[in-house]
Amino acid sequence: MLLRPVMGTLVLGTLAVLGGLAGAAVARQGKSADEPAPKGKWEQRQVELKGHLGDRWLLAFSPDAKTLAAGSFSNQGDVPVVLRLVDVSGKDPREQHKLTGHHKTTLALMAFASEGKTLISVGADGLAKVWDVEGGKVKETFAVGKKGEFNTVEGAWLTADGKSLVVFPPPRRAGTFSDTHPVPPRVEIWDPQTRKQDKTVPVAPGQHGMALSPDGKYLICGTGPADDLPGESVAQVRFWNLQTGKAAGGLKLLVTRALFSPTGKSILLQQVNPKNEQPSLVFWDVATNKGSTPTAAALKHSYAHGFSGDGKYLVTASPDRRKVTVWEVGTEKPALDSTVGAAALSADGRTLAVITDLDNILHVWTFKEP
Repeated sequence: MLLRPVMGTLVLGTLAVLGGLAGAAVARQGKSADEPAPKGKWEQRQVELKGHLGDRWLLAFSPDAKTLAAGSFSNQGDVPVVLRLVDVSGKDPREQHKLTGHHKTTLALMAFASEGKTLISVGADGLAKVWDVEGGKVKETFAVGKKGEFNTVEGAWLTADGKSLVVFPPPRRAGTFSDTHPVPPRVEIWDPQTRKQDKTVPVAPGQHGMALSPDGKYLICGTGPADDLPGESVAQVRFWNLQTGKAAGGLKLLVTRALFSPTGKSILLQQVNPKNEQPSLVFWDVATNKGSTPTAAALKHSYAHGFSGDGKYLVTASPDRRKVTVWEVGTEKPALDSTVGAAALSADGRTLAVITDLDNILHVWTFKEP
């Protein structure tokens, strides 16, 4: 899969235009790299989000790109989760609401419903909340995952239509201290509006939830040498059909993360070499069931942060996590000279949000046409 550059280099506080590519982030798919970039410029704004030293962050844009949800939490689960709704539509980013109510835990999910008026969040402790974006108030609270355990949720996803919440509780063991056995994990499917569980889909032991297809039909699970597998087994990716409850194939790849494109036509697989910790990406075509690696080294050896809502753009971080790159699905070029805590793209790829490590500064770049 060929990706072409879409952004010039953005240095903190400064926009440096290299080779006339600064406006290319709004280039249409299929355009030649030799065609002139659209006229316009990237405007940079920033605001400090008050948090704790070393906070982890999740970022998500509303469908209209006017509101950014920024969730902060500790990797150790020793500080309360805080969700902030930031208005990024004006001259300066402005925090509108601070949403509290989650306990001291990590954040498994933070996503806008397709209508943009509702935000869904799920903590690793199994507490799910439905928020009213405009009012900044919680509408519903309910529990998911295995009740009574500290970490009840390993992963959670919201389908593209916002009608189904898919929850993957972590693998666990049962039995006595001297005679334990793995309990087959299961996938829970909830209706976030009614707070009712629609169904449960069991999967084989040793699975770890990684990514959900936009339509909610398939869940990607990672598995490795586990209690139910021989020690020499090659770690692999498995696909589970959540409608039939049956496995739908797999890949013998050591993968640390998987991302479905918003169209559902391709999957981005994140690999990390355990010997030198060098990251690498593989694009998997769902229709042909074939993978390909990027030709550009800067993309091939990078960390994936996510797609834009329309699937046309991808944001990644360099191996040293000091540069963010926005790519058109075809594209490449360094974008931000700073350490990266979290990054997100708006649906149209014209707004980039980045939280820098340590200082908790939110940087927002928006492409403006003349």
